[in-house]
Amino acid sequence: MEWESQRDGIVAQEPQTDSAAERARTIATVLATVRHLAIHPAVWTFVFLLVLWRLHSAFAPHIDSVELNAAGQLEVRGYGFGRAKGESRLAFGGARNQVPLEIVDWRDHRVIATLGTPTSGSVTITRDLWSLPLPDSVLVRPPLYDLPSQPFGYQVPVQPAAAWPLFRRDHRNSGHSPFPAVYTGGAPWTFPTGNTVASTPIIDEDGIAYFGSGDGAFRAIGPDGNQLWRYSVGGRVDAAGALLRELTFGEPPSVVVPSSNGRLYRLGAGAQGPSTLAGFEAPILPESDDGTFEGSVAIGEDGTIYAGNNDLKYYALTPNGAPKWTHRTDGIARSTAAIATDGTLLWGGIDGFIRAVNVDGSTKWMKGTQGIVAASVVLGNDGTAYVGSFDSHLYALDVNTGSVRWTFKTDDHIAATVALNEDADGVTTAIYAASTDGNLYALGPKGGLLWKYETGEPIRSSPAVGLGPKGESPGIVYFGGADGKLYAIDAASGQRRWSIDTTPDDVELRDRNDISSSVALGPTAILFGTESGALWSVPYDYCLNHDDPRCSVAPGNDLPRDHFGLAYVSPGGSAYVDSAPPISPASVITLRFVNRVRGKNVGGRLCHTRVLCRPDEIRIETEPAFPFRSQVSGDGLYLHIVPSEMLRPDTEYNIRVEAEYYTGGFQLGNLTLGGTAAGTVIQKLTLRTEASRDQFPLNVGADEVSAFELTRVTATIPSTLSSLHQAGIDASSWIFSVIHQRPPSAARPGRVVLWGIGARRDADGVLVPDPNPRRTLALSGYHQGDSFVLGTENLVWTAGAATIPLQHFELRGQLGGDLRVRPGASFVAQASPSEIPGFGSQLVLGGVLNDVYDNLLLTGSYLTRPYTEGTANRRPDGVRVSMVERARPLEKMPGKVVADLSQLSSARYRIYEHRIGIVLIDRVSDDIVPINYRDNIYVVANANGEAVQVILTVPQGTKLSHNVEIVVLVDAFPVHREDLGWNLAVK
Repeated sequence: MEWESQRDGIVAQEPQTDSAAERARTIATVLATVRHLAIHPAVWTFVFLLVLWRLHSAFAPHIDSVELNAAGQLEVRGYGFGRAKGESRLAFGGARNQVPLEIVDWRDHRVIATLGTPTSGSVTITRDLWSLPLPDSVLVRPPLYDLPSQPFGYQVPVQPAAAWPLFRRDHRNSGHSPFPAVYTGGAPWTFPTGNTVASTPIIDEDGIAYFGSGDGAFRAIGPDGNQLWRYSVGGRVDAAGALLRELTFGEPPSVVVPSSNGRLYRLGAGAQGPSTLAGFEAPILPESDDGTFEGSVAIGEDGTIYAGNNDLKYYALTPNGAPKWTHRTDGIARSTAAIATDGTLLWGGIDGFIRAVNVDGSTKWMKGTQGIVAASVVLGNDGTAYVGSFDSHLYALDVNTGSVRWTFKTDDHIAATVALNEDADGVTTAIYAASTDGNLYALGPKGGLLWKYETGEPIRSSPAVGLGPKGESPGIVYFGGADGKLYAIDAASGQRRWSIDTTPDDVELRDRNDISSSVALGPTAILFGTESGALWSVPYDYCLNHDDPRCSVAPGNDLPRDHFGLAYVSPGGSAYVDSAPPISPASVITLRFVNRVRGKNVGGRLCHTRVLCRPDEIRIETEPAFPFRSQVSGDGLYLHIVPSEMLRPDTEYNIRVEAEYYTGGFQLGNLTLGGTAAGTVIQKLTLRTEASRDQFPLNVGADEVSAFELTRVTATIPSTLSSLHQAGIDASSWIFSVIHQRPPSAARPGRVVLWGIGARRDADGVLVPDPNPRRTLALSGYHQGDSFVLGTENLVWTAGAATIPLQHFELRGQLGGDLRVRPGASFVAQASPSEIPGFGSQLVLGGVLNDVYDNLLLTGSYLTRPYTEGTANRRPDGVRVSMVERARPLEKMPGKVVADLSQLSSARYRIYEHRIGIVLIDRVSDDIVPINYRDNIYVVANANGEAVQVILTVPQGTKLSHNVEIVVLVDAFPVHREDLGWNLAVK
């Protein structure tokens, strides 16, 4: 039987024969075919699907073209669109974010609709065949602007003459600048802020730099270093903004600002002032309590604003702040999207995936790595995407498919974004990649190593590359290091051209000298931010034209040529190969293994896995002797010695360490397993403790208690935590007050209990209580002279958006009479990776856990300031505790402590302005009763929001003696005390 395909269907032609035999054969064939079909249901399925396909072909809409007409309307042409009413519909956007359009004219072959703001996306016509929807979609990218713009050839609508309008200057994140490094005079200047500057500055056509800080402000600074304006966003600004060109007639240029408060702002740019043009607030997922915009802003060719949020979504917004689509992921996206020529967006996530997403928000491809991807993707003009991972590899991927073209292995995780050097034709000639192993690597287009430059400290600042003084290319690579130095490296040879040390003279901040932000290259200077809290501007080749003691022009590095042994590491992370500075009597002692031979880092590590180590693998002796516990970091580079009691002040301690070290081993992600014993390190160190200058200055008064602000916390080890969330941790502030104390005696040190609540700056810059119940902390411990050790068990530390469950936490240091902790203050904490949401497997692969998977040891530093601005540590007027009831916890039933509050009409202590709490103190041990006060306190308010009752749930099975005191607190002041005792159960 012959078949003929026609447009309207399939027509059967009858066979032309009268032969009875032929008819019989035909009938037999048909019957055989029927019998065959009867026993082969798959054939019927094929026929059914064939019919459906033909129906789809006959009735489904087909879009041939989409364009904007002269009236600015969307005009869709094709066929099979059907009728507009009740049969077909037109939508714009992604599959999960379609927006109906206003129909102007609908015909079977043409549809005209009003789009509103013309923008890129997906146009979909859906025709219903009975209950079966038949869609056809086309991705559209309307040419809205005259691009590329002049004079710099930007392919997206940023300010045309801006020197550095985006995080990495262009839509590909190339980090490449056309400015030659010509010294035009002048000296470096700094602009101080109140907190870490992790935000990369962006620079407009007038040389104005825009940047944010952990102090909650976004600033515009003129080329002379003077502040032009300041805009308070109500949350820290960790990431770079974006400078947009005029989007409509009469509208000024603008700057888009991401903030940790969950908002994006579009502000008027320039020297006139930050008029608010648009805003957007991220709707936080139910399972997330973090809406931080922590990634820098990207701009599409149609002006679409792209930004990643900690709520596990990537956002696409119109320039006016209206949502276009969101792309849901399984990991926070702090990576800034790079935009390919076809509009595809590429970014990395904390879940370890690199994503390619179409302009309508649909997934194009995903590529997994064995580590967190915090760096941004960089696109070459040849269709190669470059991105580093915490698995210590740099990946070169095909933009269209995600397939791996090549990889390059470094010795530690990669947090920085690479920079590209390109020739006059746009061909990539070199890739510059920085790693936390302390090296800047120059790679060829095929991934071969051209050279590397070693700093000895982690590099998290993304490098940028500019031209030489005479326009040479390759020119000069600029980046900042954790050693506080800005480096200018000759891009051809890999030798240092010059460097300048930005370590502050301030004794409190000298140990906080990391260069936190990536660099931006302006017409005459390099701009960047520092951990100490300043924006820096350094003229090109300044150090080659001035004899400045901060400068170095030696072609090599500043590391020792040969060194084998252990170096002291300060709480802020600075390594001292030779003599160490004085340490606090309460200090944690951290040592780092260093193995350099003939100017090269040979590497190696101490044994960090108990199952592979002998019991006497590491032997430590001290003179004078003191009890301690020791632990090797997960990467085997650090040995932590934690004294179990206070060291003597103003005393010289000799420490001898003998340990085996290993090289080689099997690598999984950034984790190294096994290895070969390579030798023994024997190290003798001499450390001197600081003298005691004051007595412990905290006191409990009847109407006021001593209080201080705890701030600028830095998590130094493991370096992974600093790479992930240092800015958020650093920006966090607390108010700590003393609520119980026992003076020291000749036989024993003094005891103290501190109550800590979160704090924030109000509109006037005054430190006030943060009512967020997540930010509650009680510490107890001992003090001797001005030294102290304060700690707690099983606490949940909340800093910025980070929530880290800790099994153990200690603050150590010396507190002066001015309530400022002296240099050398440290903290030590221990966490179980299984309890850190979303990071357990990543921490294992990151190689930062002790015994591979067992626990995470954290060390770092912090600062304190006297709390004198507010009244949180004073007795509140008009607030009283009228009654306290309590119910004993049983083995299978929790207990409760319930305090009823009364307020005078003038008091107005509302729960959204103040923190009300209860803490239990054991008066025999002078310790807090170890309860999770963060999650077990509940405050009841009346219709006016005023606190009327506070309830502490005592977990079931909690053992309590009769020597326990109930302390009720309003903010940081203990308003009521009474013995616990017991009565009947409270409902």
